[in-house]
Formats: sequence, C-alpha cells, structure tokens
Amino acid sequence: MTGTVDKLSTTERRKTMATLKGWQKQRGRDAITKKFAFKDFSSAFGWMSRVAMKAEQMNHHPEWFNGNIDNWYNSMNSAANEIKKIDQNHPVSTAHGEIPDDKARKIGSNIDIWGINIYRWDDPSSFISEWEKVSNLPIYFSEAGSDSYMTKDFKDFKKGINEEAQAAANKTIINNVFKIRDKVAGILIFQFVDGLWKAGNPKTQDVGGWAPNSSGVPYDGTANEEFWGIVDIERNKKKTFEVIKELFKK
Repeated sequence: MTGTVDKLSTTERRKTMATLKGWQKQRGRDAITKKFAFKDFSSAFGWMSRVAMKAEQMNHHPEWFNGNIDNWYNSMNSAANEIKKIDQNHPVSTAHGEIPDDKARKIGSNIDIWGINIYRWDDPSSFISEWEKVSNLPIYFSEAGSDSYMTKDFKDFKKGINEEAQAAANKTIINNVFKIRDKVAGILIFQFVDGLWKAGNPKTQDVGGWAPNSSGVPYDGTANEEFWGIVDIERNKKKTFEVIKELFKK
C-alpha cells in the first residue's frame, strides 16, 4: 500500500459488507466492528499479536479498545498510579493526540502533565487558549513538526523530497512555541530518523502512510510518515537538523 488510501463509496461499502461475515456498521461512527470470543486470556492475546503483525504488513491500524476507549484511559491511569508508587518525586505524563475531552481528563486523574501531539500547520500556539478553558494542568507538545516530502507544490516549496520545506516549517513551529514558553513546558520535534515501515514496502522508503489529525501538517497537509526524521534513513543530517540545533542553542 503506497500513498493515501481512498475511502470506499456507499455502494462499494454495501457490496463489501455483504462479503464480510460477522462484521457490522458501528452506530454513530464511520467504522465497522466485530466481536471475537476466546477460551482464555492467552488465546485472545496471541490472536491479537498475530493480527498486529498482519496489520503492520498491510499498513493498517485497528483499534484495540475492546469496543470502548475508556479501557485505554483506565489502563493509562492505572499505569500512572503504579509509577507514583515507585517514584513520588517526579510528575507523570502521557502523550495524547490533540485535546483530551472531559471524560478522558477525568479518568486520567493521575496524570500530572499532559503531552499533546499537535499538528496545526506551523503555529500550534492556538492550542493554549483552548486548553486554558478546560484545564489548569501544565502541558507540553509531545509531538510536533513536519516531514521532508511535499505531495504538492506550495508557494516556493516544490513537490517531491524537500528538506527546505521541512526546515522552514520546523523553524517556524519552534519559534512560535518559544513565544509562549511561559505556558508550555516543552516541545519534542517528531522524529529523529526517517523510517521504512509506515507506508508501502517495508524494504523501501515510500510516500504516504496514515496519522490521525494529519491534515494540519505543513506545508502540504499530508503525513508522509517515512520522511519525518531530522536525519535521513542513512543517518545523514537533514537541513532541519542544523536549524533545530541552532534554535535550541540560543
């Protein structure tokens, strides 16, 4: 699978669903669901592991919430509680995609500082006013940045591998975060090295991939997952490496 996956039309979905035994449209969501039952935990977990490996080969990302995302938040909160039993001197954090809703924040009562994976073009600072309306807990940006592949031309940045676009985006993002440093505990630029496993053939570097809320990636609105590193697949420094290095030396 290479590039962006197109959604099936209504007619295509109806025809496909007729061939899928046991699968049903999930009410209130653009998703399908099916229940599986196993004789014990070991059998269930082994099956999930095999599905995970097959899904990775297909560049597919199924949800593992057993039908209820509250299970994930409860596990997160329990893990935070266990950490605090061991270390009472440091805050416990987690990384979350965009703003956790009221229910997530309530369940996650043991989280001291929320990490936010944020992709709002090249200025994530708009997040702050939204966060202050719902919480007084500290935050940091646990994931932000841009990849080095342009799926289309944008202003002076041309389609194709474009380290200049990535460097410019990351520079602007970091500078905008520095402007609100009194309200944000920090920022992590995603990621260190390019990859091979998030799109298409795991033996080659491919365009595409998938990430939630990825339409805000500068400067093409597309998450090219295997080109996100500040160093390339051979560990050579990209242009953004030196840009980031200089910004954090100031």
